[in-house]
Amino acid sequence: FRAGFIHTMMLTWANEGRVFRFQTGGLLCEVDPEQPQAGAKILRSGESPLEMACVIAIPALRGNPLLAEECFVRQTDLSLRYGPSKELPTSVSVVWRLRNPTEWLNSPNHDPISDSILLECVISFQTDLLDAAPVQEVFSRFPAGNLLPVPALRPARPGEIDWPNSGTAGLIAADGLLFLSAVYPSDLRWMATSRDGQQYCQQVRLRTENLEKGVIRRLRCLVAVGPQSLRKEFEKLPDRLADSKLPLSV
Repeated sequence: FRAGFIHTMMLTWANEGRVFRFQTGGLLCEVDPEQPQAGAKILRSGESPLEMACVIAIPALRGNPLLAEECFVRQTDLSLRYGPSKELPTSVSVVWRLRNPTEWLNSPNHDPISDSILLECVISFQTDLLDAAPVQEVFSRFPAGNLLPVPALRPARPGEIDWPNSGTAGLIAADGLLFLSAVYPSDLRWMATSRDGQQYCQQVRLRTENLEKGVIRRLRCLVAVGPQSLRKEFEKLPDRLADSKLPLSV
C-alpha cells in the first residue's frame, strides 16, 4: 500500500493567497511569486513552520525587485514570468518543477522517499535589445551542518561543454536531513559555498555573457531535501540531472 501511494502521490502546487505551497511528509516548500529574490523556501511543516533553507534566490537589482507579469500552475510546474525593467533589460522566466522522488531516487525504501522534496528550477533570460546584461548569479542558503563529499560527475561526453572545475553540486547533512543542490553542468561557470554564522551560503555563477536579441540563456538547478538514510540515492542525483533533457514545456 505504501509503495502504491508513493507512485500515485499528488505532485502539485496549492495556491494559498499570493503564495504557492507543496507539502509532503514533514516538509513544506513555499514560493512567493512577488519575491523572486527570496527564492523557494524549504520549511519543516507544523503549526509554526520552521524555515530551514532558501534556494535559487534571484537577487534584486539596485534595490528593485523583479515584477511578475505572469503566474500559473500546469501539472507539476509553477511558471512565473518577469518583465524587463530599467535595471534589468531582460525578461526572466522561472519554472519551479516538482520531481517525483520515486523516479529520481530509485530507492527500495519508500518511507524516506515520501518525506523528500525534489525541486527543479529552470531560469531563462531573453531580451528584445541588441545587447543586454542578464542576471549573473543566484544564491541559496542552507543550515550549517556537515559538508559531505559528492562523487565526481561523469566526464563530459563528445559534443558536451566541458564541466566546470569547481564541481556542480553540494551536499549538506543538518538537522537529521540531507540538503543537495546541483546545477546542470553546461549552465555553470562556478559554484562556491561559504559559512555565514549558522548558515551555508551557496553562490552560483551562470555561464552566460551579455544577451543578444533573440538569444535565450538558461540555468537549470535541482534541489533535494530528505532523510539522511537516502545519502547514497542523493549522491547519484547530480549525474541524473546531467543526463536529463531540458523539459519540453520550458
